[in-house]
Amino acid sequence: TGQIIGDGNGLPMGPGGTFASNILTPTGLPILTGMNNGDFFNKDCDGSSLNWRQEKNQLVSDFSCEMNIDTYGGTPEGTYILWLAVHFPENIPDVNEDGNLLNLGHSGAGAQNMVALATITVGSPKPVRLATTLFADLLQEGTRGGVWSRENESQFGIDPLTITNHNPVIPRLDPYGDSLSHRLDPYAPLLGMVDRITPAVPPIEFDFSNSELQIDVERPDGKVDVLGPAPLGAYGVRTPVLPGNRPIAGGGGHIVEIPQLLGLGDEFVYEFPLDGDYILKLSGHINDINGYIFEIGGSYDVAVA
Repeated sequence: TGQIIGDGNGLPMGPGGTFASNILTPTGLPILTGMNNGDFFNKDCDGSSLNWRQEKNQLVSDFSCEMNIDTYGGTPEGTYILWLAVHFPENIPDVNEDGNLLNLGHSGAGAQNMVALATITVGSPKPVRLATTLFADLLQEGTRGGVWSRENESQFGIDPLTITNHNPVIPRLDPYGDSLSHRLDPYAPLLGMVDRITPAVPPIEFDFSNSELQIDVERPDGKVDVLGPAPLGAYGVRTPVLPGNRPIAGGGGHIVEIPQLLGLGDEFVYEFPLDGDYILKLSGHINDINGYIFEIGGSYDVAVA
C-alpha cells in the first residue's frame, strides 16, 4: 500500500495520527480526523501462507516476492511510504500458545500488522520538508505539542485533547534565578505521536550519518547566535514527569510520546540571555537509508520571559 506523505511541491501531508490534523477552522484550531491519508495504490504481493518458526521469544518467517505497482491516473505526484501488510486468516488465532499477542506493528493510520518498507516517489516531486515543532515537551497549562514554524502554522495543528492548544512562553530562569538550558532539537510530531508508552516506530528509517542541522537564534538585541552546523544522531522521546517520577496524567487519550530528532550531544542546547521575542531559524536535512533527502527548515517565533 502507498501512503502519501508529501505532495509534488514537497509540502508534508502526514502520516499524522490521532492528535494532528491538516484541516483547520478559520481561527486556526485543528479538526481531528486522524489524518488517515488515502491509499493511492494497492498491490497483493503473495497470497501463499507463511511458515513460522520459533526463535527464542519470537516467531520468524522468511519470504520474498517481486511486484510491479501500476499507478493509475488518480495517483498524484508526490512522496509515499510503501507499507507491507500481513493478513492473518480468520481461522488463525492472534495469540500464540503462551498468550502473547501476534502483532507486527501499526501504520500511521492505525491499521495493525503493517510494516513500512521504504520511501518511494511518483513523478519528480521536490524533497519533503519535515513538519517540525520546537519545545514540544515543555509542559505548560497541562498541554504539549510545540511551536510550529511560520511555514507550517497555517497548514497543521495539534490538539492534545486536554485543556488548550500548546502556545508556550519559554522560561529563561529557574526558581533560583539561574539560567535554564533548553534543547532546540526539532520534534517531528507527524511521525509518531502516541497516547501510550512505548514510542511509535517511525515509518521512515533515517540515516543519521547523512544529516546536518544549523540553528540561527535572532535575539531581541539584534545579535545572532549560531548553533551548528552539526549532524543529528538519534530519534528519541522524552516525556515530562511530575515530582516523584509520576506520570503527567493517568490513562490514555492525551499526548504521551512525541518523537524528536536529536543531536549527537549538546550542540543544540541553548541558554536564552534576554527576555523578549526571538526568531529561531532552522536549516538542514536528513537522509533515509536509501538516500532520499528530507529537508528540515523553518522560522519559529518564540517568546521568552
